[in-house]
Amino acid sequence: MIKQLVKFLRLLGSDVAPWQIAGGLCLGLFMAFTPLMSLHNLLVLLLVCLLRINVTAMLLGLALCTPLAYLLDPAFIRLGEYVLTHPQWQGLWTAMYQQDIWRLAHFNNTLTMGSFLASCALLLPAFLLFRWLVIRYRQQFLQYINRLGVVRWLKASKQVQMLAGIAGRMEGH
Repeated sequence: MIKQLVKFLRLLGSDVAPWQIAGGLCLGLFMAFTPLMSLHNLLVLLLVCLLRINVTAMLLGLALCTPLAYLLDPAFIRLGEYVLTHPQWQGLWTAMYQQDIWRLAHFNNTLTMGSFLASCALLLPAFLLFRWLVIRYRQQFLQYINRLGVVRWLKASKQVQMLAGIAGRMEGH
């Protein structure tokens, strides 16, 4: 987890587009809130590949939001129960359950249905918030960190070490 966090902090300072980082965090949140071994999470992984979403951000979002998901499970179950037992939608749920693909999706489970609906509702606001935070971090916090003398010294020493390593390998040949 610490290794992923260090990778993520490097990622925030890199030239990766903010939407790729925000998208990864959002899809990680989506996967964390819904039962992991679900058909829709397979589609989320496909989206990560197709949209060039940052995998490190997705894994970090998954890791950070999973504990929150356990706290929210009772609310997800209540939402799913409300939606699945609503009299006006009984025909829809019955028709969907008659088809194999919907049975594989497990939307007849109150936790799956409630967490899926809540995750869908949170997707756009979370994306906008995460994108704004990445941009804000790069504009303000990263510039402040880079101005610190310790950081400049560490960067310089890494460059000196790298140049010394290259020079040492050239002498060896």
